[in-house]
Amino acid sequence: MRRTDMTTRIRAGIIAPGLWSGGAEQWMYSLFRHCDPARVEWLGAAVLYEQHAGGPMRDVIARHVPVGAGPEAVDALYAHADIVLIWGIASADQRIPPPPRSCRVVLVSHGMGHWTARVFDRPEQADALVGVSPASISPMPPEVRDRTRIILNCYEPQRVIPTGQREQLRASWGVRPGEKVVGYLGRISPEKNPEALILMAAACPDVRGVFVGGGSTDHLRQCAKVLGVADRIVFHGLVAMPGDVLAAFDWLLLPSHEEACSITLLEAWAAGTPAIATPVGVVTEHPELVRMVATSPSGPQLATALARDLINPAGVQARIEQAREVALATYSPSRFGGEWTDFFVDLAGTQAERPPLGNVFAALSSVKSDMMARAAACPNRSRRNWHAICRAGVGGIAPHHVVTAEDCCGCLERGGLPR
Repeated sequence: MRRTDMTTRIRAGIIAPGLWSGGAEQWMYSLFRHCDPARVEWLGAAVLYEQHAGGPMRDVIARHVPVGAGPEAVDALYAHADIVLIWGIASADQRIPPPPRSCRVVLVSHGMGHWTARVFDRPEQADALVGVSPASISPMPPEVRDRTRIILNCYEPQRVIPTGQREQLRASWGVRPGEKVVGYLGRISPEKNPEALILMAAACPDVRGVFVGGGSTDHLRQCAKVLGVADRIVFHGLVAMPGDVLAAFDWLLLPSHEEACSITLLEAWAAGTPAIATPVGVVTEHPELVRMVATSPSGPQLATALARDLINPAGVQARIEQAREVALATYSPSRFGGEWTDFFVDLAGTQAERPPLGNVFAALSSVKSDMMARAAACPNRSRRNWHAICRAGVGGIAPHHVVTAEDCCGCLERGGLPR
């Protein structure tokens, strides 16, 4: 008799370096939500570096799939998955052990810069390669670009729905009559060139710049102070849903140096917020949907871009309407989930019947978790201290990582680290 709880679904998981507040984490969330649940069984997300496992997106992702951390979690995912996606881990074959033959590894490109190039320094170690836009293949070795599957990112429609807070937000930002709000939305990180917003405010006396996102702001505050615009720069912090801030922006500024497929830009298009952007990623696919500026734009160049929009409101409105249509037609969740599901089926084929799995991370060693917690609390820890834990082989972890006892400052038991 056939058991009704058996399934032929493909078992999939993701290995990530951490869970921050960027587009790659939003991409993970969309994957877990929109792949066909009748054909794909998500086992979870394994975060390689324990100290980055508790980021802003952990709770959001954990509502959909189990989240594990450390090499044990990677091992658990490898042991049970048919396909594992890896993103953001440079020289992954040297940092994590090889998977069993039954597990197919897919490297995913989210960027265009040197860090993404390091992720693809050994592409032959992967069974397949995926890029989130045509631009995302540029850091890859030329010989593998033709075999890379392009699956465009998507936006989540519910994230861009405003709740009527525009005027309250603008009042909280101190917006004065006649001022235009230009916003930066996303993780604050050097490759995203957030300083451009401050340069723009310095060149445009009627612009109030608003940063919405996570990351260190110390250097930006200092920059605003030096340029004399600290009174017109606002740091709003993280938001769970960007619909209200996008509605409160008059323009979105996307000044990134290496954005392959900016989900923030897709959300702005869907929300009807006009964008000023550098020629990176999907911007080059749809230049008519933004007011484009040069890479690393100066303050006067940004001021000129804004001025051109201000004297042509009809053109801006037409751009907004066209961008909404493109977002809906090209970057929808249904298209995204369908393409990823088809990719998994093409790669893994038909699976034999088997029961669905529970939480593959449930049995992770509490001993190892305690050691990770002690290392996280150590004020002298370096990045390599975390590899020292893995090398100790606690909780049954194979000592994949090669470090010496001197790499540990003493917060762990040095005697347990084999030479």
